[in-house]
Amino acid sequence: MFRNYLLIAIRHIFKNKLYSAINILGLIVGLTVYLFGSLLTEYELTHDTFFEKSERIFSVGSVFGPEAKLGILSIDSANSALGPIIKAEVPELATLSRSIRRQFLLSIDDNDYYQFMEFVDSDFTRIFDFTYIEGNETALDDRTGLLITQSAAYKYFGKGPALGKSLTLDHDKVLSVTGVIADLPMNTHFNSSLAQPGKLEMVAHISVLTTENRNEEEGNWSSLNLGDLTYFLAPDNVSQDWIQTKMDGLYESHFPSKDDNFVSGFKVRPLIEANTFLWSAIGMPIVESVHILAILVLVVAIVNYTNLATAQSLRRTREVGLRKTMGADRSQLLTQFLVESVLITTIAMIISIAILEFALPLFNGAVGKDLTIDYGETILWILTTAIVVGLVAGAYPAYLITKTS
Repeated sequence: MFRNYLLIAIRHIFKNKLYSAINILGLIVGLTVYLFGSLLTEYELTHDTFFEKSERIFSVGSVFGPEAKLGILSIDSANSALGPIIKAEVPELATLSRSIRRQFLLSIDDNDYYQFMEFVDSDFTRIFDFTYIEGNETALDDRTGLLITQSAAYKYFGKGPALGKSLTLDHDKVLSVTGVIADLPMNTHFNSSLAQPGKLEMVAHISVLTTENRNEEEGNWSSLNLGDLTYFLAPDNVSQDWIQTKMDGLYESHFPSKDDNFVSGFKVRPLIEANTFLWSAIGMPIVESVHILAILVLVVAIVNYTNLATAQSLRRTREVGLRKTMGADRSQLLTQFLVESVLITTIAMIISIAILEFALPLFNGAVGKDLTIDYGETILWILTTAIVVGLVAGAYPAYLITKTS
């Protein structure tokens, strides 16, 4: 029976080529925008979830007071002096690391390179579970140690083991490779931050930044740079609200009173928000807005299909009447018209996926992301979407034509 419905639906599509083409085109636009918006939203909201302890990792940022007049509500970083205070006064959060990204001149033999580097506390490797190719999580316990990614190891030292090889930072400090980790995927804030350029390729101990006039390891209250984060690993039984209460207390007891009109408090964020903090900081829920817009475009496409199908239903009264005369009941006619709309939606879905397969690499290259369609995980969602959209779009025209004929 279903084969019969399908053959009739195919025949009708080819018989009414222009009408079918207009319907399919409208659904292609709606489905393409919807699929892209959903994929982008999922991608942006699942950054860093591949870290095993991601649900327990938090960072602390700064909230600006009304007198700051910066145009943003908060930033992702806090003054570097806060880190040592948290370790000393909140023992539950003692597994803590600050992270400061800067560009430096590296020298290897007679060759000089400019490279972005991350300067962190030694617990950085205990908070984030990297995949080690050489060395282990103790790599930064050595203050002259250097943790590098596999691609950076190949870039600077070529093939073969990199462990123990040295380079000079700003013609001054010699660092030795104590660990090599696998390259991180693009869906991590380390590689896709709007606040900080570059990717995570080299990590050194924060004490390396110490100069004659400034001790970055001790920290200070005088500088506040976008993207310089303070992470901590919370125990399983500690909530974000509890951590926020502790940060409020530290602000009241330690933050310099001369600056409290500029920074009005600290804000705790889970790691998953590290990638999207900038949009919330300026009061724009951009990711959620993209998803809502994608749904609205799909709704418009569905309404457009319904209107066209309803208009054409008036031309099919003779067909329906003839089928009723030959014994077809109303449920069979409803099924026939719904099969047609689901088939049209399925065709539109296939074309939409083909468009996305072509467009996503261009989008990724333009904005530095790694958006893909994982069919193993999304095929059920894609099929369900096609069926639901087809049924919703075709329900009213099918009901109308079978009722009035």
